[in-house]
Amino acid sequence: MGIRGRPVPVASDTTLALRWMRECSDNHETCRFTASARIMPTRVIRVPHDEGSDPWLEDGKGMTDDYVALSYRWGSANMSKTLTSNLSQHQTAIPLSGLSKTIREAIDVTRQLGYKYLWVDSLCIIQDSNDDWSREASRMADVYENAALTISASASSSADSGLFFQQPPTYVVPVIARTIGGKPFSNFSLALRNCSSFASDVQNGQLSSRGWCLQERLLSRRILHFGASQTHWECLSAAWSADYSRLNDSDASSLSIRKAFQTDLRRSIPKPGPKLLSIVPPELDTSQGLMIWKGTDEEFAAMKSSEPLEIRQLYGLEPHGTWYRMLLDYSRRELTFPSDKLAALAGLASSFGQKTGDVYLNGLWLHGLPEGLLWSSLGLCRRTYERASLSKCPPTKRAPSWSWASQDGPVVYSSSKYSYVDASVHAYSIPGNPPGKSPALNSNNPTDDLNEDIIGTNPSQRLILKACVKPLTSLQGFKPDQRKHLRENKDSRNAQFVPHAIFDDPNRSYDDIDGVYALFIAQVGCGNRDCDHRNNCETGFAHCLLVLRREVDMQGGNRKEVVWERVGVAQCFSGDVGRGMKIFVTLV
Repeated sequence: MGIRGRPVPVASDTTLALRWMRECSDNHETCRFTASARIMPTRVIRVPHDEGSDPWLEDGKGMTDDYVALSYRWGSANMSKTLTSNLSQHQTAIPLSGLSKTIREAIDVTRQLGYKYLWVDSLCIIQDSNDDWSREASRMADVYENAALTISASASSSADSGLFFQQPPTYVVPVIARTIGGKPFSNFSLALRNCSSFASDVQNGQLSSRGWCLQERLLSRRILHFGASQTHWECLSAAWSADYSRLNDSDASSLSIRKAFQTDLRRSIPKPGPKLLSIVPPELDTSQGLMIWKGTDEEFAAMKSSEPLEIRQLYGLEPHGTWYRMLLDYSRRELTFPSDKLAALAGLASSFGQKTGDVYLNGLWLHGLPEGLLWSSLGLCRRTYERASLSKCPPTKRAPSWSWASQDGPVVYSSSKYSYVDASVHAYSIPGNPPGKSPALNSNNPTDDLNEDIIGTNPSQRLILKACVKPLTSLQGFKPDQRKHLRENKDSRNAQFVPHAIFDDPNRSYDDIDGVYALFIAQVGCGNRDCDHRNNCETGFAHCLLVLRREVDMQGGNRKEVVWERVGVAQCFSGDVGRGMKIFVTLV
């Protein structure tokens, strides 16, 4: 489309953006919209035809039309917001003079691109209404997926910074062309500029560190990024910069995750989920509001893979591998309010659930369990012997211990390939269902009810697993004399291949393992197709949760029940798993 290093137009000039839009609309099959994709959000800003006129808030319910969405950072700006008290006023007029620079310039760009409607969260969501905020946050997937274009203030640190950048300084260098004999025959000038790149503006820009902004980028079909010194285009089929510089490999990698969320997830779960039992096994107490799954361990494993002994690496196991790769990015981002940990993913979760038909469980997915429970801040098999966790426990409990959302910090999965899953999920409690109120156990399609309010989470949600559980101190490599030897050699090149633990609490001593149990989840495969990856496997490792056993009062307080709380993960020798007896374990 052009020559790298060509002159960059001023930011307010949308001529190039219009060319990009036409190219995408005319030639990119993947980026085209269906008729249903033009459904408007609950409220939109009506952009007046005349520049300088005040916009107003318009009801979008039942309307179908093209609209633009804005992705930006509030920062320290004194934001103009729609509140219960000024909603009717905003439906008449929103004074331009009271809007932040970024929103004013987004209105100008929307008008220049030929669109009539713009969606901005601070104005289109009633900010002092918890009901409206929760309802609209759960619909965030539709807002960005259905937008004809997303305008991204990628280099702006706050809403007062604006979209439009300063032109980079241009240095003119005269050049004289000469013949082989040295005789001048022509002269011209070269203009040298130092422009920002796609990597510096988008991958490492101001929005790349903000938690809420991740889903806005991943869910958008087309994005017009306003960088520090040039604009960039990003859609599901291509990415361009105003100076036509080439993307590097890391830039292309981020585009693949965007495309996965938009298109590849439609491969869905290979088989339907199991039905609910109408007769509850006596081993499981349903007084705590549990959904009980039907089927043997083998039937459940067959749902997850057509080849029970397939060597599976979690990041490459779709569709959940896409979710885990997204968590790598999201977990390193910042949130102004830590309580938004799961709310800021509500749009992505809604989109993922709709496309896969899976059940959302506090940041994880039913068909991705139990392997999905093996998250940590460091990652097993990564030379992490007795390294302090990078996680931090939030001041207020916001998720059960088995969910990554219960901690602040990186979420990393092992790069090991799992050959045999040694545990199975048999039940889970419904989000928002308090203990003692049991749901009907004869529903044929619990997924609709469970995903109806994807933003709704339950810190007391329970999982019931059937697994082998053993005291950690009984395993090879965790006995006192063996730990001393391993500790002395922890910096060796083979340290990642020895038994080791990673506690979620960075302040917990690795000597404090009395009372800690290992709950075996999966065994690491050696890659040999002739090996059964269970007994005497050449690799010989298994990965497990570290849990504490607790007794708590049941409702009414007349008897106790045993529950298990996650405190970390560990790698142990496969021989320690053996064919030990499995028990039902309630994770809280």
